[in-house]
Amino acid sequence: MHSKGMFVKMKAVIMAGGEGSRLRPLTCNIPKPLAPLCGKPVLEYILDLLNNHGCDEAVVTLMYLGNKIVNHFDSEPYKNIELGFAFEETPLGTAGSVKAAAKKITEDFIVISGDAMCDFDLTKAFEFHKKNKAMATLIVKQVSDPREYGLVNVDQDGKIAGFLEKPSLAHCITNLANTGIYILSPQVLDFIKENEVVDFAKDVFPKMLEQEAPLFAFTDDGYWCDIGDLKSYVRCQKDMLEQKVNCEIAAYYEDGIYSCDKNNLNNPSIKAPAYIGKNVRIGEGCAIEEGSIIGDDVTIGDHSVVHGSVILNACFLNDKVCCEDAIIGHNAKLMHGCTVGEQAVVGDDSIIGKNAIISSGVRVWNNKTVPEAITLTEDLRYGIAKEINFDEDGISGETNIGISPALCTKIGGAVGGIKKNNVVGIGASKTNSGRALKHAVISGILSAGATVWDFGDCIQTEFDFCVNKSMVDFGVYIDAGLSTDIKLVEKGGLPVVRSLERKLEGAINRDEHKRASWKEVGECVDVSSLRQMYQIELLKSARISLEGMEVGIKCANVKIKSIMQSVLGKLGCVDSEDFYIQISTNGKNVSAFKNEYGHIYPEQILSVVCLGEFLHNKDVSIPYSAPKTIDAIAQKYNRTVFRYYDCPCDDSDKEARKTAVKQPFFKDGLMMAIKFLSYLKETKLSIEQVMEQIPEFHTSNRLISVSINPSVIIKKLNKQKGKIGEGITIKHQDGDVVLRPLKSGRGIMLFAESRKGETANELCDFFEKVIKQTDLDTDNK
Repeated sequence: MHSKGMFVKMKAVIMAGGEGSRLRPLTCNIPKPLAPLCGKPVLEYILDLLNNHGCDEAVVTLMYLGNKIVNHFDSEPYKNIELGFAFEETPLGTAGSVKAAAKKITEDFIVISGDAMCDFDLTKAFEFHKKNKAMATLIVKQVSDPREYGLVNVDQDGKIAGFLEKPSLAHCITNLANTGIYILSPQVLDFIKENEVVDFAKDVFPKMLEQEAPLFAFTDDGYWCDIGDLKSYVRCQKDMLEQKVNCEIAAYYEDGIYSCDKNNLNNPSIKAPAYIGKNVRIGEGCAIEEGSIIGDDVTIGDHSVVHGSVILNACFLNDKVCCEDAIIGHNAKLMHGCTVGEQAVVGDDSIIGKNAIISSGVRVWNNKTVPEAITLTEDLRYGIAKEINFDEDGISGETNIGISPALCTKIGGAVGGIKKNNVVGIGASKTNSGRALKHAVISGILSAGATVWDFGDCIQTEFDFCVNKSMVDFGVYIDAGLSTDIKLVEKGGLPVVRSLERKLEGAINRDEHKRASWKEVGECVDVSSLRQMYQIELLKSARISLEGMEVGIKCANVKIKSIMQSVLGKLGCVDSEDFYIQISTNGKNVSAFKNEYGHIYPEQILSVVCLGEFLHNKDVSIPYSAPKTIDAIAQKYNRTVFRYYDCPCDDSDKEARKTAVKQPFFKDGLMMAIKFLSYLKETKLSIEQVMEQIPEFHTSNRLISVSINPSVIIKKLNKQKGKIGEGITIKHQDGDVVLRPLKSGRGIMLFAESRKGETANELCDFFEKVIKQTDLDTDNK
């Protein structure tokens, strides 16, 4: 205990308006001064200190969540201290807020922080202040690393000679740190301008020194810890357990263990030093190891380990949970087998799923959910942590939030580590976000020891062409705008098989992939010049010259429109408004329009291009969901239609994929457009005559959201024993229907095909009702 000397009555201003932003998420719901230390808010320890040194009146300055501090004390005195509260409407700085709070104080008073733990001898400091007739006395302390503090240079009598603000070691001529605790006479307030942002250390004290006001420093060797970040928050409590701080912890004490319930003092699961709150249940086979702080009403399941962690009130830890030097917020729930790593934080009311891992240093904000078996390697502040899964568009999410550079690095590492001597092609949309995310993916691929061929900024069909021509092992395309899609393809530009998707999902979610040694890190090769061959390939798609054809191009993608206008110009086409080709923004789909005829839809253009291949004695390979009418056309010309899956589970479409690699135009809307125009020119037929060559058919597509596993619905609807492929094909008297579950499990894709457009829509209407009713009936059981 510090000697109190003569008993001095003192007034105090406690600064308690800070946000504690570096302590978040701990301070998302509470102000920093209410952050608990071994079961009690830090502000109460400061009030205990003031009370022990004769303070009878204190004004607390408030701003961030200030009402919570007022409500905590309920307008009652704290022991012998009458409390007042002063709200800052706008930030005024340390000095500005004190001036506003101290207007009614007419005698020397102490200024102290409400969120820094200390046990200084305030009585001796006050005596020193009075003895030297100081206008201001700063309490200072010797520190081991002076670079982190504002320093005070003093003479042998304790008079301040100068200040240094967080200097380098080259400028450190003193190791006395300003603790932010001051004893002031009312005259000091005259140095502070009204309603302005004014700081003691930066503004007031240098001005006083300049005017030779009596400014002194009192050196104290007591404990002082500014709880400015999460690391110091944990360290301070461990110091309290080790009795490095002269403070009163409200608990029973025996052999290094503080416990609010006597029955836990002799619990063999607990190793000293430790703090255990009220109503804490500790299961069988648990280990509460050194330096652990467990709050009130906490349940810890069997065989769990808590090592040096802070577990706040009302938390639930299931069986076999492990917390290593972590902070677990109020009412958080850690499910069976999960692990929270060193210096990680789980916010209030958050749920960590079964067998999930929160990596070291990761912060999970309040009210968040981390699913089962996921490894979280970056902070979760918005939304819900979710497993990374491939959907129809690849890996998708909001740019720089759901799809961040950190995640892209993990994706790159997983792709790069798929196989030995891996070569991965990469491209991205021409946006700053696309380039940034591409570089992150490249870093991950290289770190796994793979080689990268960088195709640069490109449209997706250019990228597919480069992958096909270069025959790299895999390709990654980043399409980034407001949202981002990361698409993965294998040799030939085809979608990867499901077994590989699952392998990558596991590697990404568990953050488990190959990490090369420094001398095995891969090389990135710029092969963007390969894109120049794309236009040559487009020109070669036309079997004959298109000289004199009148055709226009419409596309919202400026680059695609420019490429097509250039290619068609070289092929001899003339721009036209009467007949034009419409290409989708990703370059994948193509349709057409002619004034006298109307719309020619993508499925019809596909059928015409297939017809052209059949006439040249070639088989075709097309997606599984493509119109069945193409099979009828092929049969007429004694040709074969192969169908490949978007995401095959086996090698049943092996032959289809082999053929598809040789026919890249079926995946490229630009090539399809030129093939279509070439057929018109070659046959010298009108649009009407060409469309009469293929059977009349119409398609209608729909996405239907479902609330249950779509496989349950598909199984019930497959009573007709329809063919199973990618989903099911149902033969109906009015046409064919294909039902395919989304990869995400959130819906079913419905493809209907019939001889009449009205009938195709009616088929969609009918099966949509059947699916929704089946979903409702099953969900209600």
